[in-house]
Amino acid sequence: MEKKSIWAKLLVVIMALCCTFALVLGVASCGGSEPTIKSVSVDDNGKMVVTYTDDSVKSFDLKGAKGDKGDKGDKGETGAAGQDGATGATGAAGQDGKDGVGVKDVKVVDGYLVVTLTDNNEYKLSLNGISLGCAADEHDWKAVTIGDPATCTNAGTAIWVCSKCKLSEIHETDKLPHHYNAEDAHIAYAFDNNNIAFLRVEMVCDMCNEETVVYRYLAEGFESDLVDPDEEVDGTVDFEYKVVPATIETAGGAYLNWSVENGAYKGVVVLATYPVLPHVYESGDMMVDITKTYTVSELADAHVIYFANKPTVCTEAVEAGLQTNSEGMFIIKVKADHEYELNEEKSNLNPAENEDVELVFVCKNCKEELKIKATKYEIKDVQATCAAEGNKTLYYTYFDAYGVEQKGSKVLATYAKSETTHYYNDIVIDTTKNLTFGEIDAIFGAEEGEDRAITIFNKNTITCAKAGLGE
Repeated sequence: MEKKSIWAKLLVVIMALCCTFALVLGVASCGGSEPTIKSVSVDDNGKMVVTYTDDSVKSFDLKGAKGDKGDKGDKGETGAAGQDGATGATGAAGQDGKDGVGVKDVKVVDGYLVVTLTDNNEYKLSLNGISLGCAADEHDWKAVTIGDPATCTNAGTAIWVCSKCKLSEIHETDKLPHHYNAEDAHIAYAFDNNNIAFLRVEMVCDMCNEETVVYRYLAEGFESDLVDPDEEVDGTVDFEYKVVPATIETAGGAYLNWSVENGAYKGVVVLATYPVLPHVYESGDMMVDITKTYTVSELADAHVIYFANKPTVCTEAVEAGLQTNSEGMFIIKVKADHEYELNEEKSNLNPAENEDVELVFVCKNCKEELKIKATKYEIKDVQATCAAEGNKTLYYTYFDAYGVEQKGSKVLATYAKSETTHYYNDIVIDTTKNLTFGEIDAIFGAEEGEDRAITIFNKNTITCAKAGLGE
C-alpha cells in the first residue's frame, strides 16, 4: 500500500511537470520570431526554472494549486448506542516512516525531459512525442535555431520549430569537418637529377589547431634525411614542376604547383625568379630598343639586315635582323619612312606677338600628323620698287622627325611694283620725297668737303651731275 502511494505521488509530479512543460512550450512557440527554450532546471524552492535563448528566465511552481473547499455534506442519522467495549491492550510502537520523495533536478538531454528525484531515481519523458496540434508526420520544420554551434571537435545543438503548431524539438548536429589553410601549409621537397624526388605537404586545422594531415610523394628508391619511411600519411600529393622563361616584357621563374584531395587544397611554391630581360642594345653607333618599330631612316646608324626587300610603305612593318655589338642578333620590325608634307592650313605661320610658329606635317600615305615648333623665326618686309614687287615673308628653322635641322619660308603678303621707288647702288630711293644732303651722302658715299651729288630721276634711269657745291 505504501509503495503504491509513492508511485501515485510520483505520477502526480510527472503529470504536473508535463503539463507545465507543455504550457512552457506553447508560450515559447507563439510567434515565429519568439525565443525558444535554452535550458530547464529546478531551484532550491522546488520551482521549475526555464531559460530562453534570449537569456530571459521564467519560473513555474511544481506544486498543484489548492482546490476550493467542498460543499458541506448532509447530516447523518443517529446511530444506535453501542455496547461499552473492553479496554484494549496497548499497541506496539509503530516503525519510523520513510523519507518523502521529491523532485531534485529537471533538464533536457538529447530530446528527453529527464527528471531526477531526491532518491536519485531518474525518469525520462520523450519531448518528440509531445504534439501541440500536428501529427508526428505533419510537422513543417521551417525555422531552425542553433543553440550551441557545432565545431570540428564537438557536436552542436539545434532547436527545430514547426511553423504550423510551433512545437520545438531539440536535435544534435554533427561535428563539422576539419578545415585547412593551404597558405599556411608546411612544404618540404627535394630534387634528384633535376627532377622532383620528394614532396611533403603538412597542414594543421585552422579551427581546432590540433588535427594535422600529411600528404607525400616519394620517388622509388629515393633516400634523404628529410624522409621518415615509417611516417603515416593521409594521401598522395599531386604536383607540377614548371619553368617559365623571362621575356623582354614579363618576368619568369621556376614553380612547384601542388594539390591534395582532388584540388580541395592547393598552392604554389616559388623555387626561383627570373627578371625581365633587357630590351635596349647597342648596334653600330646607336642604342636600339628591340620592342619598338623603327623607320628606315631612324636605323641609319645601326647594323640592320633586311631579309627581303626594304619596306616600301609606312603603314606596314617588316621583320629585319638587328646585329648588336655584343649580344648577337635580334629580330626587330622596320617600316618605310613617312612622307610628310607641310599642311599650311593646320599650321600657325602668321604668329602674333609672343606666339610660336607651329608646323603641322601630314604623312600623305598613313595621314599621321606630326607637330613641330620652329626653333627660331623672322618676318622680313621687302619694299616694292620700280623694278620688282615687294613682300612680307616668314623665315623659320626647325628640326624634322629625324633630328635634322631644316629651314623654310612662307610669303605672308605681296606688294605691287612702284613707279616712284627706285634702286641706286642697292639703296631704295623714293622720288616723291625730298632728299637731304645727308641722305644724298648716304646714297652716293660723298665725303664731307667733296662736291655733293644732285640726282635727277627719269623713269628707271638715274643720272648724276656734279655741281661744284661748296660746303
